Amino acid sequence: MKWRDLDEKSANVRRFPERILLVFSVSLVLVGWAFLWGRRFERREPRIKLGAAPFVGKWDLRISSSIIPALLFAVAAVWLFPRMLGVLSDAWSIVVAAGIAAGFAFVLAAADGLSAVLSPVVDPSEYLANLELLPKAGDLLLLHSNYDFLVDRTVHMKGHPPGFVLILKGLAAIGLGAPWIVGALSFLGIALIVSAVAVTVRAVSNGSTMRSVLPFLALTPFCVWLGTSADAFFSGVAAWGIAFLTLAVRNGGARSRLLLGSAGGLCLTGALFLTYGAATILVLAAILVLTGMRKRFVPTFQVAAAACVPAVVVTGVFYNFGFWWFDGLRLTNKFYWNGSAYFRTWTYFLLANVAVLLIAIGPAVIAGIASLRDRKLWPVVGGALVCITIAEVSQYSKGEVERIWLLFMPWLVPAVAALAQSQPQPQLDRQSQLDRQSQLHPQPQLDPQPKLQTQLRLKAKQVGEVHNLAKLEPHNTISSKEAVHVGYEAVHVGCEAYVASPMIVPTKWLVSQVVLAFILQASLRSKW
Repeated sequence: MKWRDLDEKSANVRRFPERILLVFSVSLVLVGWAFLWGRRFERREPRIKLGAAPFVGKWDLRISSSIIPALLFAVAAVWLFPRMLGVLSDAWSIVVAAGIAAGFAFVLAAADGLSAVLSPVVDPSEYLANLELLPKAGDLLLLHSNYDFLVDRTVHMKGHPPGFVLILKGLAAIGLGAPWIVGALSFLGIALIVSAVAVTVRAVSNGSTMRSVLPFLALTPFCVWLGTSADAFFSGVAAWGIAFLTLAVRNGGARSRLLLGSAGGLCLTGALFLTYGAATILVLAAILVLTGMRKRFVPTFQVAAAACVPAVVVTGVFYNFGFWWFDGLRLTNKFYWNGSAYFRTWTYFLLANVAVLLIAIGPAVIAGIASLRDRKLWPVVGGALVCITIAEVSQYSKGEVERIWLLFMPWLVPAVAALAQSQPQPQLDRQSQLDRQSQLHPQPQLDPQPKLQTQLRLKAKQVGEVHNLAKLEPHNTISSKEAVHVGYEAVHVGCEAYVASPMIVPTKWLVSQVVLAFILQASLRSKW
């Protein structure tokens, strides 16, 4: 590494805070304008039906002792989870992160009481309200494109394909139609979102980058709207469709490519029959497939062909029973423009939607987007931004984007890896730290995780060999000092791996995300 390279790197690090400060300043002005102008807009035109412009709901400050479990959960997660990433494998890191995300959404929803967890599920505007009055599945598909049938149904039935209703009717047919089971689907969706985004980040980048992103996926402000929302389930299904296709393009085996491509196509097609908004997320899937192609045209073509097969089959089954997706979209478009969207002027929501997005993703993701320079992650983050832009200019997202854009928000979170990469990496060798600080022998910092994992495996193997020898040859005298020494070294290496996580998680940014989530939960009573 040359002196000029060091100077350029230092200059880039200095420019990051300036760029972040500029982006934050513009964001604060935009958010302030959205709140002030939104209040005037609501007073002048109450038929826009927002209630807490630019959000949908109502402002209701409520702080009670029931929020204490959520606070304890958040403190424990912020303190322990980043440190656990140093010793957990990639697979277990994803599992733990998914569990923390679902748990965080649950404790936040339960901060208003356990009844508040299920209140969105049993709301009169939700799917369960008219489920018992609906016809059987075959007739439902035939009638779901009929205006006279849908005109008296709930808002969500008018605005979505029949896929989720069919799932609920199937669960009810086998005795699993209780509200808490429907609510559990939402928390399952949250776990699916976190795991799918993490798998995708690992596929396009590496495990270290994924581990630096996981805490922010698990503890994010927009989880306030994910809990007990059917959109969480829709987003989870779509996310795994993208993850499967990303893995398929970057996988070496032809059989694996076909299987993963088929799974990706099935998930994305299922998402299309759960929400019409999933059509936009296909752009992100296409970007990740094309960027993974490079010089591998034939494998990419195989993945695309494998994804199209379940798409054609599922669409054909729905069409055979009387539901054509484009007819349903056309009918939903008619209900949309005959409702409150008619009174919601695009000039306000063009910027108000962006303000809501900025609040929902939180300051850490905003700073990460402003600082991101990783070419491997830009297809993910940039693809999500392209999807959001398409949804914005289509004018089909005039308000309520805190729910509608849940499909896209998780794919912006990987940008926080830029915040971790801009911080100094932990090193086990003290002398190398001193050399780097004095710039006598500048060396690129290495990820200590592979070395630590290798050392830990070797020590664990030695402990296992000593233990097995004692079992097989009980009369053989084994030096107790040797056994204690090997065990001590194994524990010592494990502690080093625990303390030295592969990429430093910027705690201040993670805390800011959690604090914002609590502010939104305590002050805004969402409609969902």
